[in-house]
Amino acid sequence: MPMILLATTQQIRKHGDDPLYQEVIDGALHEVRDHFLPPGREGAAGDVGPNGERLDGPEGRCINPGHAIETSWFILEEARRRNRPELVEDALHILDWSLERAGTRSTEASFTSWMSRASRRCSTSTT
Repeated sequence: MPMILLATTQQIRKHGDDPLYQEVIDGALHEVRDHFLPPGREGAAGDVGPNGERLDGPEGRCINPGHAIETSWFILEEARRRNRPELVEDALHILDWSLERAGTRSTEASFTSWMSRASRRCSTSTT
């Protein structure tokens, strides 16, 4: 949810300068950085609990590298706008980790969409 709030509010902000937009963006950045990218984790979590805690169960084990890459893009946009190197660092960390997990830095020819934190593809139904 914070990724979508961040991206959507960035687009809306292009058409007006309401202080609410900055407040929403600040909140989304805080949530992404402190809940989905806490210290000690290798990359962006796909789903976490209300306080950023790791979830037991399939939701807590699966990630979507594509979503994480998009999150990285939105954080980079904020870093550029604010001239904040620490945001660039977080975004590049998410991007590098996600590209490695998605198979783009290996001999695989495809991009993995859903996978476990242990770098295994999550099974999905095609029916």
